[in-house]
Amino acid sequence: MLVSKQFHEANNMTDALAALSAAVAAQLPCRDALMQEYDDKWHQDGLVMDKWFILQATSPAANVLETVRGLLQHRSFTMSNPNRIRSLIGAFAAATRQRSMPKMAAVISSWWKCLPTSTAVTRRWLHA
Repeated sequence: MLVSKQFHEANNMTDALAALSAAVAAQLPCRDALMQEYDDKWHQDGLVMDKWFILQATSPAANVLETVRGLLQHRSFTMSNPNRIRSLIGAFAAATRQRSMPKMAAVISSWWKCLPTSTAVTRRWLHA
């Protein structure tokens, strides 16, 4: 597949991220494998992983809410870093606003069930 080839032949993060973004947006079969490869390579670089979290949180996939919930426990995510919060929770919230209204209502309703924990942690961080 062309996207996978571009990802693997990229000699810089920008090109790899462009291929990854295309795979996510088009929900290509290679998406999950490429996301895992990116994670394996860059998981120790928070700023680079912010881009990965944004892609995950803005995915058009039907299971995006479950993905975001799971990523709250990811090895590279921490509620003590505002960049991580923005890249995952902020990107998800912004993308949710752009989704269709009926779908958005269901997603927001589900999100509120896990948000109180996130909000409590964020409040502690802000007041520390």
